[in-house]
Amino acid sequence: MAGPKVQDLQGSVIYVDVGTGDARPLRVSDFGGGAPPPFQSLTNATAAGPGTVWNPGGTFATWAMQVAYSGTPTALVVALDLSINGTDWSEAARWELGVNTSGDIISVYPIPATRARARVVTITGTGVSVSAWLAVV
Repeated sequence: MAGPKVQDLQGSVIYVDVGTGDARPLRVSDFGGGAPPPFQSLTNATAAGPGTVWNPGGTFATWAMQVAYSGTPTALVVALDLSINGTDWSEAARWELGVNTSGDIISVYPIPATRARARVVTITGTGVSVSAWLAVV
């Protein structure tokens, strides 16, 4: 009887085929599909407040948000809010003018949640509007 196969998978959660002994990282697709497509939570928002809530259809631990704006902002802050129950929200990350630029993507891991939304915290300037897209891995 041959000994177990050893593979360096760098701390990944692994799947081991009991027939062959082969190991490989466990993928989202092993659970019936990949991640859903990105979702637009804010569309040309001009005032502070939450965007549309996204339910990607499962519990995910890696979340990302891309923010783009137009106009000339003097202050702009967009929060990535996460929720497990869809009622109570927790701010997981912030995109901030001066730290980030239009088109930048911020991400958080590992924060398990079932729903997400972008939320405009602060928006000032001339002709400013902001949009935000959410993604999970």
